[in-house]
Amino acid sequence: MSSLIAYLNHNQFVIATDTFVHSKNVDELDPVNFCSKTIYLPQHKCCVAGQGVAEVLNQFFVFAQQKVIAKDVHSLVNQATIHFSYNLDNISKFDNLATLFVFGVNDLTNKMEVYKMVIQNSKPNQLQQIEFGLLHKPEIVDIENILKLNSNTDIYQKLAILMKEQKKQDDLKKANERAGIGGQIQITTMVYDDT
Repeated sequence: MSSLIAYLNHNQFVIATDTFVHSKNVDELDPVNFCSKTIYLPQHKCCVAGQGVAEVLNQFFVFAQQKVIAKDVHSLVNQATIHFSYNLDNISKFDNLATLFVFGVNDLTNKMEVYKMVIQNSKPNQLQQIEFGLLHKPEIVDIENILKLNSNTDIYQKLAILMKEQKKQDDLKKANERAGIGGQIQITTMVYDDT
């Protein structure tokens, strides 16, 4: 897994992810490398953030670039829901591979939308639309008080503070229960003016 914290409103998405990639064993998280967990797809008017098996996000990028004819987020997720998991190269023995969050503009409604796609081996993807507000995976204990204490900071600083707290909470768990948060904090912003 990894960290994902996003501030979502009707004309702006601010998405923070960590960059740590690891493999899990019973006693510890073994570092593999560091990578971006958010990709921007301007031709589809969206960006995608991933949690889980890192290679799934890479393959989604290739899928969106080469196999999808879409001009917006709505068309992209509709096609990906039907076709993406069947186009995955065999990358894992696990059934639950990844969760992708797709943030973008829907040309039909002229509005920003967010979708959560659960990717599983050789099964149709599960798709759910996400409400605006603050999205944080894994959950952050006592988030309201943390936000209150940092009410005078801008959204970028808030997301960085929240991720540091999220990492602190994650580090207290047993290795096999941890998300494995680390590396740098990468922040991606998407702004839309519907006028």
